[in-house]
Amino acid sequence: MNLFFLKRPRDLLVIGLFFLCALTAQAQITSKIDNLVVDAESMTRDTKAQMIYLNGSVHVIYQGQHIRCDNATINLKTKMIDAAGHMTMVSPKMRAMGTRGTFNYEDNTGVLYDGFVEMGTISFEGKVIYKTGENKFEAVEANYTACTTCPPAWQFSGTTMKATVGGYAYITNGVLYVSHVPVLWFPYMVIPILSKRQTGLLQPTYGFGGDSGFFFEESLFWARSEDTDGTFSFKNYAHRGQKYRANYRYVLTPDSKGELDFGLIQDKYFAGYLTNRGYRPVDGSVPTRGFIKYNHYYDMPEGLVQRVQLNNATDNRYQRDFSEDLQGQGDPALESKASLTKNTDTQHISVEADYAHDLLKSDPRGDNDDAVHRMPSVLYSLAPQKNFRFLTF
Repeated sequence: MNLFFLKRPRDLLVIGLFFLCALTAQAQITSKIDNLVVDAESMTRDTKAQMIYLNGSVHVIYQGQHIRCDNATINLKTKMIDAAGHMTMVSPKMRAMGTRGTFNYEDNTGVLYDGFVEMGTISFEGKVIYKTGENKFEAVEANYTACTTCPPAWQFSGTTMKATVGGYAYITNGVLYVSHVPVLWFPYMVIPILSKRQTGLLQPTYGFGGDSGFFFEESLFWARSEDTDGTFSFKNYAHRGQKYRANYRYVLTPDSKGELDFGLIQDKYFAGYLTNRGYRPVDGSVPTRGFIKYNHYYDMPEGLVQRVQLNNATDNRYQRDFSEDLQGQGDPALESKASLTKNTDTQHISVEADYAHDLLKSDPRGDNDDAVHRMPSVLYSLAPQKNFRFLTF
């Protein structure tokens, strides 16, 4: 092209933009070498030594893992990657960071220095972390936590730790820290770091519950399927007795789900409360108390939505004594309702019903005759419509 024929300034601008885009396109170099996908601002290859030198915004991908760093060296003889400078490794199951890392891209092993590994809500760090397999790690001078707060409210430290993603962590010479204060020492520990839900016992809880006295609770988690699970709990109160509780959750579609809670207790403390106030004969029996709570939301075909909200208890003091089971303390009634609705751009139609459990009656187990309920009713509404159109000329 003869530039002397470019008489208009716009022609010069077009030529300048063309060369600028060409230079920008060469700024990042992408290549596939020995089952590696490599990308960097600059790349130098020593064919005789079989070495590759990468600098600036380096990306290396192999076996489903993505390494990002400032600079890296790849040895094609030993199959080793030496990455340094803001190094991060990401895979579908974990994320690792460190000041430097060396990895064998053939057998998927390596070493991470001053490293940090995160797997879901679980994380651990160490002065040196050895990657012994695709999802296996060994850490020296390690700290482990499953606490999601930052900084963590609790963590374990140990001389060494072996961890498998989706498996267990084995810690030697472990110390439990709470708010950076050492609390307990263990010569050897096994901690689950499972990425999938599994059936098993949950961590027991204990405490003091006012009139209930000291309590201890143990729960069994049941991972029934990917979209359903259950929890079955046993709780012993020093002043009341044993309470049995169950929770069941399910997911029908990404937007449709439900949860059912219920529990029973033969309450010795409540028996004395009723006797002292003359609400039952003194026959030595222990009343059975309980609750049920159910929330259900279901997107049905044809734009229909089904909702169910159930809240009820055997007496009007249950909510006060066990606020962890039923919320809304201080409300005049426990409300249960169900509805079926359909909405369009211009119309709304629904069938609804409500049931109320009166909490204001003096006798905790008295009848519910004074409560006001809403029988099934049909509601229909139509959005405002334009009835006339005026033509303008």
